Amino acid sequence: MRISTILIKIRDRLWSAIVKFSRTKKYYPKLYKCYWHMQIFHSRRQNDNHNFYTAVPNQGAGIGHQISNWIAGYWFARQFGLQFAHIPFSNSSWEHLLGFGEDEQTFEELLAVGYKKVKLPLFDENDLEAFDLQKRIIQSYNGQKVVFVAEQDQFYQNQFGVITDIQKKFYASKARKKSNYSSEQIILILPFM
Repeated sequence: MRISTILIKIRDRLWSAIVKFSRTKKYYPKLYKCYWHMQIFHSRRQNDNHNFYTAVPNQGAGIGHQISNWIAGYWFARQFGLQFAHIPFSNSSWEHLLGFGEDEQTFEELLAVGYKKVKLPLFDENDLEAFDLQKRIIQSYNGQKVVFVAEQDQFYQNQFGVITDIQKKFYASKARKKSNYSSEQIILILPFM
């Protein structure tokens, strides 16, 4: 393993420990650069909808956890009036099977064309003040090319909020067009993959 990879893993573990310790504290959002950006650059304009929102599927977790992360990103992109940016799962076969990432811009593609990454603090979706803070942070970046990245494991309780979109992706996926299986057979196969 290269030294740079080790340093990145150490940095990520330290940050994870800081988030875990401080996320319930009042000062928690102030640990993020985006909070201070919002304090300096207030924006009264509505979202120009050229920006994106994403959540990183936890690469060390199982497929259920990763899908939960993906769903949170998809849902909150919609709630904040942003477009969704896709970040791949740890196993591409799941994406292929479910149709995730098809006809979506990826996080990496957006960075390659000049979008910048802005990491957002975790928030409780049922806390209106915390939700409003997220909106104000996002609005402070209006006019810029930004991909907002939810903190790892941003929670979204009602996972069914995007079920129609997931069903459309599943049935329209390239895997369905090439498959000899019916939808009922696929549902029976999924638990054994």
